[in-house]
Amino acid sequence: MKFVPSYVHAGVRSAWMSKINWAAAGAALLTLGTSLGLPISEEMKVQILTIIGVGAPLIIGVLRTWFTTTMTPASAVVSAP
Repeated sequence: MKFVPSYVHAGVRSAWMSKINWAAAGAALLTLGTSLGLPISEEMKVQILTIIGVGAPLIIGVLRTWFTTTMTPASAVVSAP
């Protein structure tokens, strides 16, 4: 199969402006804070970590699917597989 590049008109923004990157970083920080820093019961930790573990991918999926109209410079480069 021959590689045929396709062209899309999309804005290019810094990765620092990415909602997806910030959501993933926030989930990671919440997970670390819950696991290592909060003086709460183990039952509560499990509940919070479950909510983060299920909620973060759902939020990121929604952001990528319906709310992403730009791309980062690294994603904007087209190359053959």
